[in-house]
Amino acid sequence: MQSDFNSSVFRAEALGRPSPANERPADLRHKNALSERIRNASQNDMLMVSTLAYASGAIGWRYGVCHEELPPEYLIQQTYRSIRKHLQQSGEVEEKLLWSIYGLAAAEMWVLNFDAAATHMRAIQVLISQLGGITKLTPLFLESIILGGKFLAIFTMAAPIPLADFEPDGLPEGWPPQSIFSTALPPELRNLGTSFFAAGDLSALDDWYRDILVDLVACVQISHYVSGRPNQSLELVHERWLYLKVQALNYRLLARTELIGMQEAVRIATLLWVLSITDYVGAGLTALFLLPKLQAALKTAQFKEPSSSRSLPGLYFWMSSLGALVALSAAKQILISSSSPRDALYSQQFNFFSLHAAQTAHLIGLETKSDVYRTFLQTYLYLDVNGGPGGDDLKYLVETVSRIDQDSLLGIHTVEYTHI
Repeated sequence: MQSDFNSSVFRAEALGRPSPANERPADLRHKNALSERIRNASQNDMLMVSTLAYASGAIGWRYGVCHEELPPEYLIQQTYRSIRKHLQQSGEVEEKLLWSIYGLAAAEMWVLNFDAAATHMRAIQVLISQLGGITKLTPLFLESIILGGKFLAIFTMAAPIPLADFEPDGLPEGWPPQSIFSTALPPELRNLGTSFFAAGDLSALDDWYRDILVDLVACVQISHYVSGRPNQSLELVHERWLYLKVQALNYRLLARTELIGMQEAVRIATLLWVLSITDYVGAGLTALFLLPKLQAALKTAQFKEPSSSRSLPGLYFWMSSLGALVALSAAKQILISSSSPRDALYSQQFNFFSLHAAQTAHLIGLETKSDVYRTFLQTYLYLDVNGGPGGDDLKYLVETVSRIDQDSLLGIHTVEYTHI
């Protein structure tokens, strides 16, 4: 539980690999700032109750359990009272007030009260301007509200609440250019995203998406190359740069709420992929929220652009395979942890995505072998982590697709999801 709410989250959100088991805790970014925040909360009632509201809501959201004597709703009301009392006694804008309102916004978000969460996030933006802008904020608070704004936008599928431009320019000083890494990258990183620039797929994507894709691929390549080398880790300044860059790319994707058809499906699939390679539980749970959004987007794309699945089978295959793998992983986790009706939901989603993967694989002429699928998917957006431990999830998808192909020859157009 502790690891879900500490500075390892910020490393994961920079798309870094998990920290080595022997790494010193001091090597984690924001560790000291987080410890100071806890100390401050123990000395300030407003900070304490907002922190408790945040934690209680987060635990309920993750585990589905609620403290009977101190439920999130009670702590949220106590936070409201504490903030009002502070404002009545002092009109000064200081970071402890911002932290308290942010804790309130996050707590409301955890209990799915998104309108209230958005109201609090907008209030934070106003107070930040009164404080003098984002340059006056501590790095921990800035990165926290960026993260909160991203998740709120995902849960509401609305554009993020405007925040002053935080996207870094260029590479940080002292960081060698990506071209130095190009010859040393393993195939799964070297070929990442290359199929998006093939003639057929390129014509279906706007310049704004191609620009995001170039930056996203570079971030993944750099982060995984450096953090994957023995006895190597990202310097903290480089990790912060990656964090801000990756979140800015998420914000740019989330802002394009007006898209329809194929471009909307690609937008959602890209957001889903970034979540799927972000290594902590919050990102994984949020990815599940996007599964039905991707399913609906694919249906809409096929309705509005009936020929798109035939003219762009590679894109459809990538999106369908990604959806199937995320749904499969979710169903496996639920079966391991408990019996839940959600297993049926993820099974249905797996059926939908695997059927579409089978149809487009047939159009492409892909051989139903896991190494063939893996090599093909790597040219879109796919890392080995997407295929599950040892590639087992990808192997299961390939086996399922092979059964669908056989059933289709017999005139059967659905597949029963039998086991994992």
